[in-house]
Amino acid sequence: RGFRVKCGDPAAETTINARVVSLQMSRRLREAWTWARVFGGGAVVMGCDDGRAPEEPLDPAALRSVRFLVSVTSRELYPERWETDPLSARFGEPTVYRLQRNGGGGGTEMSLVHHTRVARFEGLTTTRTRRLQLRGWGESYLQRAVDLLTEWHGAHAAVNDLVQQSSVGVFKMKDLMSLVGSDPEGLLKARMAAMDLARSVARAILLDAEGESYERVEVGALTGLPDILDRYSLRLAGAVDMPVSILLGREPAGMNATGESDTRAWYDAIDAEREMDLKPAIETIVRLVLRSSDGPTKGIEPEGWSVEFPPLWQATEAERATLRQAVAVTDGLYIDK
Repeated sequence: RGFRVKCGDPAAETTINARVVSLQMSRRLREAWTWARVFGGGAVVMGCDDGRAPEEPLDPAALRSVRFLVSVTSRELYPERWETDPLSARFGEPTVYRLQRNGGGGGTEMSLVHHTRVARFEGLTTTRTRRLQLRGWGESYLQRAVDLLTEWHGAHAAVNDLVQQSSVGVFKMKDLMSLVGSDPEGLLKARMAAMDLARSVARAILLDAEGESYERVEVGALTGLPDILDRYSLRLAGAVDMPVSILLGREPAGMNATGESDTRAWYDAIDAEREMDLKPAIETIVRLVLRSSDGPTKGIEPEGWSVEFPPLWQATEAERATLRQAVAVTDGLYIDK
């Protein structure tokens, strides 16, 4: 649901958030965060006009404007140079990236970009050795779920086969083997095909009253299959850290089951990720926008500005009314005392 920049001045907030919208900041950040989960790495490359080449460190004092934001994947942005000074806080981190991306109409871009012009998002945390193999990025979130997802699909395919084979039509024909042996022209096969066609079209079977009989035979019981599929769904939901009701769009089952506790726990986890992963990237970009001379505040960074996220859990009207009543009662007690 996006975010808002707060600084205590309503007029300045309106101007700043209008600039956030014009840069499509929420969209680019969402894309980069998505690529990080899919590919193990994603980033927002900032088109900063500070009079320097993109491969040179950004100079905030000379920044005139943040002209555009571009979301890229780890397959389009990979380290070209690394920090090799062991006394540096960024030892082992990329200092310059090589950007290689394709645009519409056959257009391509190849350039070097300094890390100060990049807001990074990483996938799953991994070891330093593995990070070197992944060219400085993390693991894909899909990696830990792909095997279970394959099992989940296989379980549903197996159940589908069982459903198809659970009831079999059986024809009983007198002297069947003799008819097969004395039918070189395939008349018996053509007759059975015609019967099958009639069953498919008219949902009826034509039989010779004296020749053969037909019956349905149940060859397998389907009890317990829903429970088995539920177990596969629970394993998959555990691998991707999502409630089953959210992952599969399924209503919670059972008496008094609302799924509220699962959803709230999931929202708490998302909120923690917003604070740890998303907020630093937002603050990096917004700070540059505020410091740019052509920005909404003309290069003056407001004191005490902050980034605020809307709540994930949406209260109902009844819950909001109850909250207002509780606040009013508490305020009355404070006033009386």
